[in-house]
Amino acid sequence: MEKNDKRKFIIVAILVLAILGLVVIFYQLRKREISNAPVEDGKMKVEEKPASVEEEPALMEDVTPEEDGSGIEKYQLIDEYEQSKGSKKLAVVIYDEYSRSGKSENGNDHKIWQKIEGDKPELLLTIEDIKFSPEFKLSPGKLFLIINLMDKLQAFDLKERSYTDLFIPRKEISGVVFSPDGEKMLIWDQANAFDKEDNREFFIHLLDWKTGKLQFSKKGFRDEHFFEPLLWRKDDKIFLDSPWGEGASLFYYDLASGEIIDLEKNIGIGFNLYGDGDLFLSNSFDSVDICNEFSGVAEDGFEITDPISNEPKGRIERINRDVIEIAFSPDQSQALLLGKELFSNKKDCDREPRIDFFLKDFSKDRLKEITSREYYSTLKKWNKNDIGASVDYSERNHARMVTLFIQNKPVVESAGDLRILNQFYR
Repeated sequence: MEKNDKRKFIIVAILVLAILGLVVIFYQLRKREISNAPVEDGKMKVEEKPASVEEEPALMEDVTPEEDGSGIEKYQLIDEYEQSKGSKKLAVVIYDEYSRSGKSENGNDHKIWQKIEGDKPELLLTIEDIKFSPEFKLSPGKLFLIINLMDKLQAFDLKERSYTDLFIPRKEISGVVFSPDGEKMLIWDQANAFDKEDNREFFIHLLDWKTGKLQFSKKGFRDEHFFEPLLWRKDDKIFLDSPWGEGASLFYYDLASGEIIDLEKNIGIGFNLYGDGDLFLSNSFDSVDICNEFSGVAEDGFEITDPISNEPKGRIERINRDVIEIAFSPDQSQALLLGKELFSNKKDCDREPRIDFFLKDFSKDRLKEITSREYYSTLKKWNKNDIGASVDYSERNHARMVTLFIQNKPVVESAGDLRILNQFYR
């Protein structure tokens, strides 16, 4: 054998031995890994590391409609109301009258009414024997009532009295919000925490409202939280609540970063988010309300902050009334308060309480009582869509009654429940 051939043989032999050595080392390592795995009932148990919120990337996973299983109905809605020249704008209130259904134990019947100034209330639609409270939102152009039935999203045409199916979720629709400019609609798609075990996975869908085209769908995970969208701020931070017991925790979803941030604030059934989402009201005092059989207290006195930065924005001192309505001026320098008289004698609970009106000037830190005429004329200047509709509960002959008021005048009375869905001028 020549010298060059010997050299080639030695090199090949060394390479073969090196490869065999690597195979032996890999085998030993793999054997050790398997032997260290937990064993249960004689079988190797593979432990999956749970998804951690802290370890999630800032941007959630993008998914296509086909992958996430949702369905988008092809629609194009004309959501612009044409006002006839010279015609007077009429006050409109849309409200929900709901009561126990006689068809099942936990079902409710919902009747959606529209009251236009000068006309009698008109029944728009009825949803019977439903075991949850449907969400209703008015479209940006005020021509459609968006109905969230959880298993699908519908649009009810207020003019034509017809339905259009908009969206079918993969899980369930917990809520929808419109962007401040009215051009986009965000749909939160997550199984109800109280009914479903698998509620960690959720989907966020962003739609172009006018064309119905999907702009994106994202998938995320979150332990121990079921989210409902509340309000979309101008800085593209979308407030979410996560319900618990009688209240909820406040979060926000950052559209730019994809992060969900816990604001470590609790919200209840009273006053909380105002303005464009830059005002947060928290109770500083509760007055005793002997006529309130539900809680026994009246909300009276508030601290005001920015919900994200916690910057102080002012305070509203006690007025010794049950504050049932608050409104802020566009520049947030003033606030209007509508308060209900608090009785000191239980015998007075059957009579109608006096309604008082107040104006808070934050620049002068002054609170003064005003007339109802001053209250509603100021409110109309501040909010072009507020017609002064409100709902109040009372007892009459030991029976609970609910009344819909427009500018402090009773319009509708019901033995069931009433909630205002929207009020505006058209």
